[in-house]
Amino acid sequence: MGKRAKPFRSGSSNSALRTTLETAVRKHQSGQLNQARSGYRKVLKQSPDHPDAIHFLSRLYYQTGKTDEAFKLLRRGLKSHPDNPDLLCVSGNIYRSKGNLSKAIEAFRKAIAIDNRSMEAWINLGMSLRDIDQIEEAIKTYLHAITINPSVAETHNNLGNAYKANGQLDLAIPAYQKAVEINPGFAGGFHNLGSAWLEAGKTDEALTALRHAHKLAPDNPLFLQALTSCLSQLKVNENDGSLREDLLSCLKLDRIDGRGLGKTISHFLKLTELKQNDPLLINFLQRQQICDPELEDWLTHQRHELLSDITQNNLTAINKNFLFALATQCFLNEYIYDESNDEIEQIDHLIKTLTDQTDHDEILVSIIACYRPLKSLNFSDHLKEPAEMIQQQIIEPRTEENLKKQIRKITDLSNTTSSEVQTQYEENPYPRWRFTDRPETTTLGNYLKKLFPDQAFDNKFPGRLEILSAGGGTGLQPIRSALRFSKSQVNVIDLSLNSLAYGMRKAKELGIQNIKFEQADLLNLQGYSKLFDFIESYGVLHHLAKPFEGWMALNNILKPGGVMRIALYSKLARQPVIEARELIEEHGLPATPEGIRHFRRIIKSLDDTHPARSILESPDFFSMSECRDLVFHVCEHQYTLPEIKETLEKLELHFIGFEFPELQTRRKFKFCYPDPGSENDLDLWHEFEKNNPETFASQYIFWALKPG
Repeated sequence: MGKRAKPFRSGSSNSALRTTLETAVRKHQSGQLNQARSGYRKVLKQSPDHPDAIHFLSRLYYQTGKTDEAFKLLRRGLKSHPDNPDLLCVSGNIYRSKGNLSKAIEAFRKAIAIDNRSMEAWINLGMSLRDIDQIEEAIKTYLHAITINPSVAETHNNLGNAYKANGQLDLAIPAYQKAVEINPGFAGGFHNLGSAWLEAGKTDEALTALRHAHKLAPDNPLFLQALTSCLSQLKVNENDGSLREDLLSCLKLDRIDGRGLGKTISHFLKLTELKQNDPLLINFLQRQQICDPELEDWLTHQRHELLSDITQNNLTAINKNFLFALATQCFLNEYIYDESNDEIEQIDHLIKTLTDQTDHDEILVSIIACYRPLKSLNFSDHLKEPAEMIQQQIIEPRTEENLKKQIRKITDLSNTTSSEVQTQYEENPYPRWRFTDRPETTTLGNYLKKLFPDQAFDNKFPGRLEILSAGGGTGLQPIRSALRFSKSQVNVIDLSLNSLAYGMRKAKELGIQNIKFEQADLLNLQGYSKLFDFIESYGVLHHLAKPFEGWMALNNILKPGGVMRIALYSKLARQPVIEARELIEEHGLPATPEGIRHFRRIIKSLDDTHPARSILESPDFFSMSECRDLVFHVCEHQYTLPEIKETLEKLELHFIGFEFPELQTRRKFKFCYPDPGSENDLDLWHEFEKNNPETFASQYIFWALKPG
């Protein structure tokens, strides 16, 4: 309901009617919408053109998503009261929600012309101007509104948003500070202030503001996501009780990538005495892969001790919650922890013992699950407890086996390398993931503006995009695209049926219907007649026998005016991987679980000065499929930025910019190269990378445009 609306402009000589309307407004304000609606309708039954009843009922309709009913009522009201600013404001809001920004701006300007002190009209006019990228005009609008009434927190907050969109963080932060000074209960203002501080590199200030936003609105996932991002960048150096509570709250948030947060949690846990009954540790084990060598060593030791206690029938010492969580962790990392010969013999004996039994103790089942996936046991059909473990390790893999039968094959394999790559990902579907956040639904144009605010995009992308995820693997990236662009159709192709089935299962669990999974080799897409508005190929092209041919095949099915999101390995950043692959070759290690474990022992034993030692910093080191993908891949190409620039020119693609998961890299680059347009210059980025060789340690992730 509009905070700034002024009820009863027209007055009423009918006191009973006025009482009915006032009661309806109170019901509306307290959230009793059905009673409010009945009250407004009662007034309109007696006085069909009553402007205040029309105003508030149209707001209620708009508030509850019934925009057509609201619009119909407003047309009636404006016909009788064309100069009513409240009716004009509601109509402007509806026009804005429907994307008709010119009509929205017209309505708000007309409302202001009638009532120059209508803060609702001023604020929404500024928002509409910002929607059409007239940022400077929006700023002027908010500044003028503040001269009229400086005590409205939302005006200062929106001014901060406009300054931030204009790249003026130094002005945005004071505006947000003024907003929360006026209204200390303004959770959104604290969220915006904290996000601005984080973008400015002030982590401690950001944490204070974002903590307060979460405290004011603990159920708002957007605020918790911002707090998570802040904590992921935090340098932990003390055992702070508030920090423990924050980390536990953020850990429970479903999100795509908690590894930054995981690093913070790992550092925090190591500041304390590690205990099996720590709720933070138990939740950590259940939800994320542990990517810390010290914690891994501790967990490996705890697993060994648990197995010893259980085989000696010392069950009173067993912490069941920790045991169940550790079994989940070992399943998540695909049993990458080292096993002694004694452990192997004990587990084999336990499995043999349980094979002959009909009742299976959940503690015995769980310790086996710490070493072997339950689906591999020949008595898995008879297991009932622990239920969550059975669901994850037996039922879900069976579901994927059934889903594989539904996947259509649209191309054959193009060459031997494709066959070898397929085999790798059938054995180790990649990446394994459990949770993803639900990104905000948006349009492709708005998403690109958010990623690259300094660039103007002339292309008018359709509302319903045709999207291709080439090499979509287990579905993480394409599922996020399907959620983000919910009115679009996402097609996923990949070589691996096991990977595709994993993605299909996750899509069904999330209730996503605008996505389709098919098996194909992207080097064999010559007969693929469909064209796409947006193609993403995330870390796939560099595993092809002929990467340029694959990229060209994708370019051929990209519509003019369409965009690509590409991820490729950096030759500079991959030097530790190159060194590691030389060690693998030197020791003759196979891409088997035993070979991968042997490789990891070698890496852990290296001197800190060895160039391959930094592999320990990669989260991919800590699970079987990811470690195989990292250093044991059957085919890998690395690139330099001059090579990427040359390829883009050959394909006649225009480089848009790099995408980073955090803000520091772009901020550091802009400090070195402050000239406008520098972020679009690959030569400058190449110079920057040579001076900062870990910049693209993950991959080059960038966007490119096919001119229309």
